[in-house]
Formats: sequence, structure tokens, C-alpha cells
Amino acid sequence: MLPATFQAPHLRVLLLSYVSLPLGSPLLSTATGLTALEFKDILPSAHFPPSYLVARLSSLPQLECLSIGFKFADTTRAIESHPSHLVGPLVTLPSLRLCFFEGIGTYLEGFLARIRTPLLESLRIRLFNQLTFSFPHLLRLINTTENFRFSSAQLFFFQGLVGLTADRPEGDIQIIVGCRHIDWQVSAATQIFSALVPALSVVERLVLHYEEHDLPSEWDDDVRRTGWRDLLTPFTSVKDLHVDGGLIQELSRSLRTEGEESSLGLLPELKELIYYKDGDPSEDPSEAFASFINARQIEGHPVTVIPHPPSSFSFI
Repeated sequence: MLPATFQAPHLRVLLLSYVSLPLGSPLLSTATGLTALEFKDILPSAHFPPSYLVARLSSLPQLECLSIGFKFADTTRAIESHPSHLVGPLVTLPSLRLCFFEGIGTYLEGFLARIRTPLLESLRIRLFNQLTFSFPHLLRLINTTENFRFSSAQLFFFQGLVGLTADRPEGDIQIIVGCRHIDWQVSAATQIFSALVPALSVVERLVLHYEEHDLPSEWDDDVRRTGWRDLLTPFTSVKDLHVDGGLIQELSRSLRTEGEESSLGLLPELKELIYYKDGDPSEDPSEAFASFINARQIEGHPVTVIPHPPSSFSFI
């Protein structure tokens, strides 16, 4: 723990690892010239509520980069039992351009509920796995930040994590959840993306990346189909859909209509479906989409299926 009397009025960059910020410490109130501040691997014993953190940040008008990272999920879980953490005056961080958060969604919401970031360019969020997600204040921040207007987005299902990334020269946003099982990844992503419907409804190009999972599925086909359909529902303006080979069967099952269903109930603006597939050239993955393509043709909204060499994607 830093001494309660520690001061550094000329400090510009500060990184604290495994360190507590004592309640009442003058550190952040005196180091008003800070441009970069990082709290890394915050432990349960060093926990401080969002209201206290925001109050300290209000005295840092030059702060451009902020990083808040908790070591364990239990570190921030206690905040869930105190709904009052979402109530309080808004504090403007006038210079903040990059914000990184790692923890649980409830603490993130408690933090975002109290701040305005008019110049924010990059928001990167890593969430511990949890059963439910709700992000009204994250949606408010995205909708009120001019730099967060994206026409293209990428979803990735990797070994151990699932997430969304969208970027353009003016700004980028990344939301990642630590989660291993592909079906739980779909469930977590569905909750998060459903909460961001207004922002995602303008995306016109969507890319689905997949890394082979070694865990077997425990959900039946109907549940999995419903899960994928719910995941894709917010993307109502997508015109170009890119799919990694490993997801072809999953996606084709979700796009297939049943009974009196209209094929336009999902991805109604879709024009091109590009899939990435290697292996036996005699295999034609486009056959998996035949039912969907035929249904769109009949309804007067044709979709072109385009094969493409295998994709490569790395996420940092």
C-alpha cells in the first residue's frame, strides 16, 4: 500500500500493480498533470468502489489514457449487492482518449454511469465470465461518442474467449469475454450484443472468425440454432457476411427457415455470403447454405455465395 501522505505533483505517467489506493490518499488529487494512469492486477484487499475512483479522476483534466484491471472476478463482485453505485453526478474526463477495463460488467457499469468522455477514441473491455450481462451505460457511452460509428465489425470465437471488435481511423472498440465452451460463448455474446442493438444495427460488414474448439457441445440442435439466431439478430443492416470454415455448419443451421418462417427474419439486408474454406476441393460448403439461398431467391432478395481462401486473423 502506498503511504497515505505520498505526493508527486509533477508526475505524468503512473502504473500501479498489486497496489491499493488508500481512501483519502492525496496522490491523485495532487498529481493533476497525469496523462496516463494504470491500475493493474487489483487484488480483493485493494478494492475501491467506482464512485471513489471517479471522484479521484475528476481532478485529472489532462488524463488521456486510463487502464483499470482486476486480478480476480471476486475482486469486483461485491459491488453487485450495492445498486446505489449506479447513482451519482456525471464527471467529464475532457482529455481521455484510451480506456481499458478488465473485471466484471457490474463494476464497469458503475464506472461508466458516472463519466462523460467526449474525446474517447478507443475503448477496450475484457470481462470475466459471468451468467448475465447488462450494459445500459456502456450503450449510452457508445451512442454519445462520435468516434464510435462503425459500419464493419468482427466476431471471434477463440479457445478461451469470445468477443467483438470494430474499428476505423477515428476510433475502435473491443469487448471480450473469457469463456471456453462454444455454446456458452454464443450465449455470452448474444447478451452483450443484444444490449448494444442501436449501435450494432448500422453495421454493414460482419466477419465471423473461429478457432477450433476441443470441447464437445452439450446443447441440442434446436437450442444451438436459436442461440445463433439470437446472436445475429442485432445486425439488421449487414450486407456482407464473412464466415470461417469452422462455422459453416453452425451458421447454415441457424439461417435455415422452418415452417412458415421468412428468410428475411435474420440478416434481412444480406447481399453476399463469403465463406473461407480449405481442405478437399471436391467438397462444396456452399451446399450447406442451399436452403437459405433458395428461400431468399423465392422471396425476391437474392444472396450471392462466394468461396474464398482461408482467412487469417490475429487478436491482441
